[in-house]
Amino acid sequence: MKNFLLSIMVLLVFGLAGCSENAKKTTEKVLTKIILTASKATITADGEDAVVFTAKGYDQDNKEVASDIAIYKDSILYKGTSFKTTTSGVSVFTARAVNVKSNEVIITASAVF
Repeated sequence: MKNFLLSIMVLLVFGLAGCSENAKKTTEKVLTKIILTASKATITADGEDAVVFTAKGYDQDNKEVASDIAIYKDSILYKGTSFKTTTSGVSVFTARAVNVKSNEVIITASAVF
């Protein structure tokens, strides 16, 4: 009887330890995707018209997670979350964090006439 109870206790301890380890694995949130959006795709190159960017990170369950996400303009780190210019042309924006890169957002700045 004593051995039987000891066997049950050992099984319970191992069972609980196994469940505890699985619980840790399922609750760990990992950034897997970044979506970059822009308030508009075209601006006037007048130095006043601006586009505003939003970058959101998502985990393996497609739930939004907080992360240090940086925005890049033409592959160069860009400071800020809005863009305005006096030069007409096309700029390509992306967002990155860790080893995850977002979709490309293309902004066209049209010349002022």
